[in-house]
Amino acid sequence: MDYHSNSMEYNDDHFQRSYEFDHRKAELVTKWLMWAIGIISLPLNGAVIFATFSQVQRDVTRIYVMNLLVSDLLQLCFMMALLPNDETFILFYAYHFSLMASVGFRTCLALERCSVILCPRVSCFRQSIVCGVVCLFLWLVPLCVFIFAMFVPVSIVHVIYLLLPCPFLISTLVISLISLCVNSSVNLSLKHRVVGSVVLLVLVHMLLIIPSLIVWLSGGTGSYILDHVPYVILKLVPLADTFLYFFLTKRDTDNNLGNSVNRPVMNDESSHINSSV
Repeated sequence: MDYHSNSMEYNDDHFQRSYEFDHRKAELVTKWLMWAIGIISLPLNGAVIFATFSQVQRDVTRIYVMNLLVSDLLQLCFMMALLPNDETFILFYAYHFSLMASVGFRTCLALERCSVILCPRVSCFRQSIVCGVVCLFLWLVPLCVFIFAMFVPVSIVHVIYLLLPCPFLISTLVISLISLCVNSSVNLSLKHRVVGSVVLLVLVHMLLIIPSLIVWLSGGTGSYILDHVPYVILKLVPLADTFLYFFLTKRDTDNNLGNSVNRPVMNDESSHINSSV
C-alpha cells in the first residue's frame, strides 16, 4: 500500500516537473519569436513610414496609411518594452491602445479604398478636411474606450471594439471583388490595387487579430503552446501592414483616379464639339 502511494506521488511529481519544464521552454521560445518579430518589423516599419511621409501631401489615401503605420510602430515599441517585464500595466494598456487605434485605421482605410470603386467622383473619405477629422477621431476613440472601461468590464469593451469592424471589412471585400466584373469609369489597374489592399486589410484582421480574441473568449485550450500561438501571430500585424505600401507604389492614386473619371467627361465634351461643328 505504501509502495503504491509512493509510486503515485512520484509519478505526479515527475509529471508536474515535466509540465513546468515544457511551460518554461515554450515561454522562452515565445519570447524569442517576439524579439525576432520586433527586430525585423521595427526597421521595416520605419522605412515604410519614411517612404510614405513624402507622399502625404499628394494623396489622401497615404494619410490613412501613414496613421496606420504609426499605430503599428507604437505597437512594436510597446511590445518590445513589455518583453523584459510583462507585468507593467501602463505598457500593457499602451500596447492595446495602439492595437485598437490600428483596428480603426484599418477599417477606415478599407472603406476608403472601397469608395474609390463604388463612388469615385464623390467620396467623403478623400477630402483632406474630412480625412484629418477622421484620423483625430480614430486616435481619440481608444482613449475614450479605456475611460469607459473604468465603469464597464474591459473584456466586454475589448470584444465589441474588435468584432465591430468585421461586417464592414467583409462588406468592403465583397463589393471590391464584385467590382472586378462590373464595367465602370475606374481603370482596371486601379481596381486591382484597390482589391489587393482591401483583401490584405481583411486578412490581417480576420487571420491575425480574431484568433487571439477567440482563444481569449474560450478561456484557453489547456495547452500553453496552443493558447499562445494566436498571441504570437497577433504580433505579426505591424509586419503585415507594411505590405500596404506596395499597393500604393505606382504613380499617384488620385491622379489615376482623376484621369479615369475625367476621361468619359472629356469624351463627352469632344463628341459634343464634333456634333456642333
